[in-house]
Amino acid sequence: MQKKTEIENKSVGWGRIFRSVIGTGLILPLLILNACSTSKPITKFPVSLGAGTLLILPFKNMSTVYGENKNVRSPLSGSFFTTGDVSSEAEHSMTKNVTALLQKCTQYTFISGTKARSVIAGAFAENRNPVQIREHLVRVGQQLDANWVVAGGVYRFKERIGGAMSVESPASVAFDVALIDVDNGRLIWTGHFDETQKPLSENILKFGSFVKHQGKWVSADELARFAMEEMFNDCVKK
Repeated sequence: MQKKTEIENKSVGWGRIFRSVIGTGLILPLLILNACSTSKPITKFPVSLGAGTLLILPFKNMSTVYGENKNVRSPLSGSFFTTGDVSSEAEHSMTKNVTALLQKCTQYTFISGTKARSVIAGAFAENRNPVQIREHLVRVGQQLDANWVVAGGVYRFKERIGGAMSVESPASVAFDVALIDVDNGRLIWTGHFDETQKPLSENILKFGSFVKHQGKWVSADELARFAMEEMFNDCVKK
């Protein structure tokens, strides 16, 4: 009986502490601090490479290369992804969003990668060795007189089922981007993102994302755009 009373007293004590924290408004900054300290940071695109020409290649649907529901390693960034459904608009949407962001980085001139679309498809389908793929992309850059090549792969781009307030299935997006120096073939930078949106009740550590998405269920395009803006915002600010 004494042991039970001690346990009850401890429970009441923790309850009072928790209510006190909420009452003083301290829980919000604590949650934000916890979310920021445990979330994986997105690698930022280099602020400046100097004056030069940037070739932005169309994104590649990597589920068509490896198949769906496969655990694979990206030949661009070396990151691991689980492939999945990629909507028909994903490649165009991702390419458009990256292009729009990078074109705000005024230190570069740009070359559209539309002409190289068929060449890129062949590079990923036939040459799965990362070194071969990089060499292939470098050759494309050389042919189009670019200093650097930006290339990306989409591993999942699953649209939410439902609306902004309620969903049956949330948006899920996985992609990576790489920056390659055409002159020496060196991989200068890679960025990757892999997330399925979850309710705050399932993952309190994502409180920062919850606030950023304004407490809504976002579309796959919005989820990808949030990540891209995080990747490229330092360059855009400059």
